[in-house]
Amino acid sequence: MLYLVDGYNVLYSTSFKNWIDKFGLQSARSHLINFIRSLERNVIIVFDGKENYPNSEFPNVVFTKGESADKYIKNFIKSYKDKDKLVVVSNDKSIISFARTHKVKTLSVEKFLNKSRNAKEEVNKVNLDEITAIVKKEWGLF
Repeated sequence: MLYLVDGYNVLYSTSFKNWIDKFGLQSARSHLINFIRSLERNVIIVFDGKENYPNSEFPNVVFTKGESADKYIKNFIKSYKDKDKLVVVSNDKSIISFARTHKVKTLSVEKFLNKSRNAKEEVNKVNLDEITAIVKKEWGLF
C-alpha cells in the first residue's frame, strides 16, 4: 500500500497542533515527517509549498510549488495507476470525496495514527518478548 498523507491536515488535526504552539511550524513539520518515516510504510507526505524547501532534502516528502497540496493530491489520485493500492490520509472532506469518487481508499488522520501506533506497539511488544526469552534462556531461567 502507498499512503498519500495530507501533511498540514495531519498537523492541524492532531496533537501536533500543540507542538506548533510550543516550537513553531517548522519544528512540528520536521517532527511529523520523522514520526511518519519511523512507521516504515510506503508513504508520501504532501505539504503546500509556499516556502522554498528543496524536495531532495526530505525523501518521500513533497513541498508543492505553484499549486496547493489539495490540488497535488487530487492530480496524484487521478494519475496513479494502482488505485486499489493507494490510501489517502486526510480529514479534508473535499479530498476524501474526490478520492472515493476515484475508487481510492481513505483513512482519517486519527485512524492512520492510531493504526500506526498500535502496529508499532505490537512490534515493540514482540521484540521485548523475544529479548526476554533469550535472556531467560541464557540465565538458565527457562
